[in-house]
Amino acid sequence: MVQLATTIILARLLSPHDTGVFSLAAAAVGIGHLLRDFGMADYVIAQKDVTDDKLRSAFTLTVLLAWGIAAVLLVLAIPLATLYKEPAVASVLQLLCLNFVLLPFGTVGFAMLSKHLQFGRIFVAQTGAALLGAAVTLGAAWYGQGALSMALGSVVANVWTIGYLLVCQPGSVFLKPRFAGLGSVLRFGGALTGARLIEQAANRSSDFIVAGMLGFHAGGLLSKAGSLIGSFHEFFNAAVVRVATPAFAQTTAGSDAERERYQQITVMVATALWLFFPFLGVFANEIILLLFGPAWLECVPVVQIAAVGAMFWGPFMLSSSLLTARSAIREQVQIQLIAAPLTVVALLVGAQFDLVVLVLCTNAAMLVRLVLVQRALRLRFGMRFLPLMRALLPSAGVASAAGGAAWLLKSALAGHTLPLVVLLALAGLLALGVAVLSAWALRHPAFDEMRRLVLPRLARS
Repeated sequence: MVQLATTIILARLLSPHDTGVFSLAAAAVGIGHLLRDFGMADYVIAQKDVTDDKLRSAFTLTVLLAWGIAAVLLVLAIPLATLYKEPAVASVLQLLCLNFVLLPFGTVGFAMLSKHLQFGRIFVAQTGAALLGAAVTLGAAWYGQGALSMALGSVVANVWTIGYLLVCQPGSVFLKPRFAGLGSVLRFGGALTGARLIEQAANRSSDFIVAGMLGFHAGGLLSKAGSLIGSFHEFFNAAVVRVATPAFAQTTAGSDAERERYQQITVMVATALWLFFPFLGVFANEIILLLFGPAWLECVPVVQIAAVGAMFWGPFMLSSSLLTARSAIREQVQIQLIAAPLTVVALLVGAQFDLVVLVLCTNAAMLVRLVLVQRALRLRFGMRFLPLMRALLPSAGVASAAGGAAWLLKSALAGHTLPLVVLLALAGLLALGVAVLSAWALRHPAFDEMRRLVLPRLARS
């Protein structure tokens, strides 16, 4: 919520050009972050027996990679700015390099908190970082720092995180380097990072391709559309994935219980996704106008098309968590070696026209990725597509009823001039109410979960 509020205010303080400049620099840094982490957090989580030596080896490798990447990015900052004829790119990239110096000191600490499911402490760390980073970002933007303001906020947020870990997890921040035992760390992290690097390089290439072929204005529009599409991941899916990976790591591999558990959680997560994105698509114009202002209305069709594509991810949102928890790294590499080049080709083809065609092309490439993911799940865990689809039929019914009700309300009120906040609130309440009634009528598992959560609390009160 802090990030959403910050985005709303920044949309009125920064221009699409400033946003596009930061997006380009962040794209270069984003690729570096994958190399910097090198799968160390997942390595720690996936280990059944975590020793002090393993933690020190993981920390050592993270420091070497992160500081090396920082040096490379510093060297590339000015050439990249010259290539795009925008000096601000160099300034933003140079400041973001500080994060690579700081982040290794928090990697092991956060991994241990996740492994032991200490999400209360993670909540304090991330909320504090979000609040402090938002304050610095908005203050810098207010005083005219442009694209540099977001980089300043991210650096300050990382300083807070390390400070908090020094208090609650002091033994995991400054570890003594250990070069012995790096082989096992390299094998796990190298393969996982290779898969993620290929995926991120393909995804991040959109920033470079759009900025180079369609301009920074189009890059800013695509970035803003991506922030709305990515909001579901930030608000909901990221939290589920963070819990799912260590939880899957603690279950028995290849068991019927594991498959049943995966299907149950997928049904819940897909239901939330299928409720969010239809609502976003129907009210894209109103949401963008309310959150970002009229200067960003050009990205409405982009958001709507991307929202349709995002819905296809519902049955596969937890696939990466399960594959990583089971060290199924080879399967992830194979998926990316096919899907990533297709994504880049789709971006290059779409950029020949406009943003709408570009998003349509990337949606098509994404469908190929999903076919590959399902194949990996079937071969590795025996998970078949049709049984999962049958389990998801009630979710589709709930989402269709809620989305249809919201669309009917919008159509009925089309001739009225209600404030945007009122319209969205009415539509949201109606969609939620219809979703609950539909879940009850269709005997959806989510209704039982809600009853399990609510009834004990009502009884205690």
